[in-house]
Amino acid sequence: EPFPIMYNPVTGMVTAVNNTFKARRSMMLVVKTYDMAGKENLLTQVFADIGPTTSKRYFSIKNEIDKVAANEGVFLSLQLLDEEKKPITENLYWIADRSGNYSGLQKMKQSDLVVKARWTQAGMVEVTLENGENNPPAFFNRISLVDAGTQSRLLPVFYSDNYVTVLPGNKKTITINCKNIGGKSNSAIAINGWNTGQRLIT
Repeated sequence: EPFPIMYNPVTGMVTAVNNTFKARRSMMLVVKTYDMAGKENLLTQVFADIGPTTSKRYFSIKNEIDKVAANEGVFLSLQLLDEEKKPITENLYWIADRSGNYSGLQKMKQSDLVVKARWTQAGMVEVTLENGENNPPAFFNRISLVDAGTQSRLLPVFYSDNYVTVLPGNKKTITINCKNIGGKSNSAIAINGWNTGQRLIT
């Protein structure tokens, strides 16, 4: 990945790595948490720079995360935005409670995730997952291209992303490259998520 942003759960340090040869200036670093119901909490929003081919530690948020995660755990969202507030890079963590358990995940309500799929060209499918603003996070959704009749996975297929969590008011787009399965016409998209159930999109 050319520009990952990471959280160290031991030190609480937020770090970015610039694997490109271009310096990035005037970025906005946005750190938010979401509870199991989807309530957003902005921890910090600051300007950030980083030089080429380097890593940079920005600050520790360990005390804040320990506090908000204590009872049920919490989702931690890290984003670096460009000057037009478009994401350059982002990462999402689910943080355990004070006992080291993911107790809040067991209590999450169902999220009414809206899923749409369309063929963009021969052998390419675009899947869009959209979560409403008042929903809980749609956690750990696995996308599979399957045979519509048997529901067995079709291979070889390549996904731009997978096992994705969609935060409230957010949208994720996944591209599926299935050019090597011989143009199978009776294919479908299977979705299986922690709190979004199972469904088949044909």
